[in-house]
Amino acid sequence: MDFLTEAKKLLKENVQFLTEPDDYKLALSVALDRYSKDKPYVKVQSYDGDGSTSVFDLPSDFLDLFSVILKIVYPVDDEIEYLLDPEDWTIRRTPTVLKLYLSFTPASAEQMWVEYTTKHEYTYTVDLDDTKHLYANSVYSGDETAVLHLMVAELYGMIASHFAQTKDDNLGTEVIQMESKVEKYLKLQEKYENLYLSHMGKKDKPRKAASGVRSFDRYDTFRELTDLDK
Repeated sequence: MDFLTEAKKLLKENVQFLTEPDDYKLALSVALDRYSKDKPYVKVQSYDGDGSTSVFDLPSDFLDLFSVILKIVYPVDDEIEYLLDPEDWTIRRTPTVLKLYLSFTPASAEQMWVEYTTKHEYTYTVDLDDTKHLYANSVYSGDETAVLHLMVAELYGMIASHFAQTKDDNLGTEVIQMESKVEKYLKLQEKYENLYLSHMGKKDKPRKAASGVRSFDRYDTFRELTDLDK
């Protein structure tokens, strides 16, 4: 799925309030970070034994305080899955990095597979004709639409935050108009966030009142709008 293209389809005319591609990158990054906590990306790293090494580097995308090892297969066999007992391995923190320590030395020419979790990430590409794309290929196929909904919820949250900040610079009826816009976009944010929550089997998130919307520092990429009432 091209998350940039699909998000614009859902946003429709509201794309005018967003900066491309920075806001879309940020929204997808936030959505993927949250999705990773619900369904982390499961990967497998292969190691070759050499008959002398029992300490191994963890994969480069093994994230401290997030990633976990789900299982270790050794030796690797096409027919039988030999799982290492958790007592045969441990992760230790060295002065510089985390390391995988085994209680034995894998034999030469034998493979070991380490299954672990990490976060989902996006890739950003630009075609020769300047068409931009956002992909997140690690998202499980059945969850792509849900992640898209969470991304769009973030984008509507950005727009609501922008109008909440803008109303502080206005008086009278203009403030009422700004508050109406904040309310509108908070409702849209709630709608799409709850679509994600429903897909993930979670309860809907109660929405805060428009007057209580807070300013998000991560939304400071908004461009200046010259005519906010269009």
